[in-house]
Amino acid sequence: MPLKFSLLAKSLIALNLLWQPLVAQPYLFDVREINVEDGLPHRRAFAVTQDQDGFIWVNTPGAISRYDGYRFKTYNASFLKISENNSVFLAPDKDNNLWYCEITGIENPNQSGIINTRQDTVYDFETFTRGLFSSEDVIHISQSKINRSDLFISTRQGIVYKYNQDFEEVYRVPGEIRNFVICEALPDSSYWILHARTMARVKNGQLLDSFDIGPPGLFQFTAYHPDIIVETRYQEYLSNYWVLQNRQLTPFYLKNHPPEEIAALFQIHKDYTCFATPGAI
Repeated sequence: MPLKFSLLAKSLIALNLLWQPLVAQPYLFDVREINVEDGLPHRRAFAVTQDQDGFIWVNTPGAISRYDGYRFKTYNASFLKISENNSVFLAPDKDNNLWYCEITGIENPNQSGIINTRQDTVYDFETFTRGLFSSEDVIHISQSKINRSDLFISTRQGIVYKYNQDFEEVYRVPGEIRNFVICEALPDSSYWILHARTMARVKNGQLLDSFDIGPPGLFQFTAYHPDIIVETRYQEYLSNYWVLQNRQLTPFYLKNHPPEEIAALFQIHKDYTCFATPGAI
């Protein structure tokens, strides 16, 4: 059985923060620093997720590692069929298979697959989906922040699928696919779609509403309660955050911290959102 960790500790690994965390009383979380001395294969971590068994999965350059609270088990680039230095999107499904998709940009070829964590094998998407799409088609994978049993997969063809034991087509993005397509569900069976600089709400395959933002493009959803917060990225891993209020996307502010000081934002529960600012979390 894996050692149980708080999701705040998980987010610290993902962000590769070097700051000493300052947590106000009362203490809600235990924080543990995990680094290469503990077996992490690289000091740079691109993504972190946690499966339903409690294992923590960390993406480092060209590798995915599983951490049980005591030691790391690493799957290397040749096993995953990805490039040595690339990062990936990660998403565990309800059966604790780990889905991954290499991040290379829309214009470049990439690889994706599904790790069967119990058998230590990799499924290709051609086989797993029975030909619905291929491993080279997938450009983005994410786990729903609202219902963690749902995964969203988008393809180079602009098709967004939801997976929860079966595949359901959510939306087809019209026109040229210029960036990742990211999806999140809403309680009324509608969905938010992020593509390039547009945030759209769709239902039954039809566009209901949309909002545009200036460059750079929208990268991911980071919070959903009480307001939707989305992230834009520039210069690789520098981020800005935007909140949807009154049908507008506006810069997200924290008290005493301007937008440029918010280094990271991570919602672990509808009542708890973690923020990283200079010198503090």
